[in-house]
Amino acid sequence: EYGFRRPGVHWVFSVAVTPDNPSQPPNLRTVGVQKVSPEGIDFVMKKGSGTCDSLAAGRPVAILHLQGRYMPGETAEQWRGEGYCERLPLDDLIDLLPHYTIASMVSSKRIEKEKPELLADIRSGDRLTMENKSHATEIMQKTRRELENGDITDVEIDDAIRAFRFHPKRMECMVGGPDSIQWERWEWSKDEKDQWREGMPLLSH
Repeated sequence: EYGFRRPGVHWVFSVAVTPDNPSQPPNLRTVGVQKVSPEGIDFVMKKGSGTCDSLAAGRPVAILHLQGRYMPGETAEQWRGEGYCERLPLDDLIDLLPHYTIASMVSSKRIEKEKPELLADIRSGDRLTMENKSHATEIMQKTRRELENGDITDVEIDDAIRAFRFHPKRMECMVGGPDSIQWERWEWSKDEKDQWREGMPLLSH
């Protein structure tokens, strides 16, 4: 509503970015939408991952957002975009973040820092494995209590979370359902002056 996520609503999109090694598959992540505006789509990611660093470096990215339901009498929408991400000050989004998002990212960063010398042995690609689920749950619960009581510093939060804005250069939307004769498909792209051109209808496939 008004570009902001409503409380409790699961509003996400997937973002894919090429890794350092072009022979490897793109890094794909699902992130929560915090705000949509004419400037772009704002979201956060835990600091320290290769994906986060690639986004911060301004590499080309592709996104996908799905909504609706593909059922008789209803329609589904598929939004695809291409562009790049800009780093934002975390202060711009901190008041929009659900507490569980902050607690989860801070907790993960705390676990990372417990035994940094072991990180190379507990990674699955760019992801850290969960060595002890009960211990991780304990840290998560402790972090949530501290966050609720205001006992987590802004420095620790800033060390764990990075804010981004996705700037699209091209967007595409497909709308359809079981009752549709064909998918409605439109494309919008920006010109050399970074202004949006008029939308163009595309073939369904």
